[in-house]
Amino acid sequence: MCGICCIFCQAEHEINIDHIRRKSALQNRGPDLSDHHVTSISHDNFLHLFGFVLHLRGTGTKQPVGNENKGHLLWNGEIFGGFEIDDDKNDTHVLFEQLIQCLEPSHIISTLAKVQGPWTFIFWQEFSEVPAIGLFCLQFPPVESSMLTGTPECMTLYPWPGAVWPGTSALISLTSVDDLIRCLYSNSTYIKIYMDTSVKISTWMPKLNTELPPCDWSLPSCDPNITNSEESMTEYLQNLIEKYDVLAKAANQLLNLLQSAVKIRSFNLPRRRNHYRVHQANIEHCNTDSELADRLADVFAIDGIKDCKTDNDCNSAQGLINTEDCENCRSVSNMDHLEGMLQSNVAILFSGGIDSTIIAALADRVIPPDESIDLLNVAFEQQTKNGPSKKKDKKLQHVERNDELREKNFDVPDRLTGYRALSELNPKRKWNFIEVNVTHSELQEFRGQRVSSLIYPLNSVLDDSIGCAVWFAARGEGILGNGPNKGKTFKSNAKVILCGMGADEQLAGYSRHRSTFREKGWPGIIKETDLEITRISARNLGRDDRIIADHGKESRIPFLDEHVVSYLGSLPMHLKADLRLPRGLGEKLVLRLAAYELGLYSTAVLPKRAIQFGSRIAKMENSKEKASDICTRLTDH
Repeated sequence: MCGICCIFCQAEHEINIDHIRRKSALQNRGPDLSDHHVTSISHDNFLHLFGFVLHLRGTGTKQPVGNENKGHLLWNGEIFGGFEIDDDKNDTHVLFEQLIQCLEPSHIISTLAKVQGPWTFIFWQEFSEVPAIGLFCLQFPPVESSMLTGTPECMTLYPWPGAVWPGTSALISLTSVDDLIRCLYSNSTYIKIYMDTSVKISTWMPKLNTELPPCDWSLPSCDPNITNSEESMTEYLQNLIEKYDVLAKAANQLLNLLQSAVKIRSFNLPRRRNHYRVHQANIEHCNTDSELADRLADVFAIDGIKDCKTDNDCNSAQGLINTEDCENCRSVSNMDHLEGMLQSNVAILFSGGIDSTIIAALADRVIPPDESIDLLNVAFEQQTKNGPSKKKDKKLQHVERNDELREKNFDVPDRLTGYRALSELNPKRKWNFIEVNVTHSELQEFRGQRVSSLIYPLNSVLDDSIGCAVWFAARGEGILGNGPNKGKTFKSNAKVILCGMGADEQLAGYSRHRSTFREKGWPGIIKETDLEITRISARNLGRDDRIIADHGKESRIPFLDEHVVSYLGSLPMHLKADLRLPRGLGEKLVLRLAAYELGLYSTAVLPKRAIQFGSRIAKMENSKEKASDICTRLTDH
């Protein structure tokens, strides 16, 4: 995701352009390219447009794009469908060409409604008949927000169906005019805001299937002690697949759609070339420069290699490593240079839970076999009961990271399940299992410096725990936990991070869903999951996007692909989950069957564990806090 900014100002009010360019968090979102454009919109009003680009597809393009006669576009998003875009084309340019043909706000709305993928945009357009039109829209599929059009003095809001205010469940369309201004502007403003609900805006949001289970629908009963045996739980899933065709078909159809969603999210990005072919050449076993040169020559058919004076000389305009031209790459003494060629194009937030492990298994199916994949596994430091004193702990900060005591302090549940899940993945793939180990001092430092402002306006204990865990995981700094370089420090430079968010909301994966089912039965859980997916954008996705994008990386979420969401919405609840079954089976039942079909037998029956508990960040803080409490650690900054 890129960083985009639009500022209206009057002539006498100067803005600090350098501060926005160099010191704002927007630059973190788009580290590759940036630009600034200012235009006069009246005799005393000016419009400043700032764009910070994370380059992922086509030709690198500064933003805003546009021209003086037709307008300017700031685009923060991905087009995964809805428009035909060639591999070498930039989606910002393609969208701009579509938008400049629109003459009315309704035309622009219908154009943007075609986009499949997450997006935000700011578009300024000038016509002789219409002096100025500015639009702002936010969409994290399949949940939509709203559009603003108009001049700086008077704006019109076009709400999407079901759109809610961030951090709330309040519908925008039901907001009064007075409340509308207060929601948009915390301080007083001279801008007049109107709302137009007459424009019908199409939506990708599916209508949830509310069908109740047939009277004769039942699954085999479970032994109350089945959860004590992983083998028994796995056999139960096998039995369902063999005897219930409707469940087997649902699981396989979900796998097909998820695989397509993972594929399209793994290929809209620049790819480093030849990096894994170096790994396949077994360079770590070369003892001399001449032996290494011969090995690389066999891999790349090198002819007429030239010297590279610096590592940067090995980078082409697209940031791809040209190992064919690099004498530096042939030196055993410069293995650090070669390690840059082993960097992955795609990373995965990886707890070892069913959601992230299925994403990893499907990524293995679609990503070229000569590429490595980074698995980002985060853990927060835990003090052992008989551990060293605080005075001694300070000294331990300088001990090597693979020290036995330090390893034990990061032996959290997600670390253990992560390695167990790794053992079920394709052993022929080069997986980089990155142990992201976070100390208490690091957590305090970066929460205050970076994370608290990114989580805002959310402020609960839950938001703090999840936000911090995801921020450190996405940073990708840690030690390798597997392979020949195990124990060495490692940083993932993958620009794309695949995330497993969205599965629990659609498939009744949270513990609160069991409580709802016990109290209200099937009608209650159907209503609850409908509410979950409706509010996921305002509740979770905005926060997670800001957190991950702060590292100049983009989160991509296969479970929220429009086709996946539409399919899951079409399934009756009893094919997606059956909360009469015990934990590890009933919640996300169709996904567990899909995991079984992938051969992830142990992962398929792993009960849900939230990231704040699996990473143990919750234990690092005040254990008496409730998830919904206001987090004073956020409000103090």
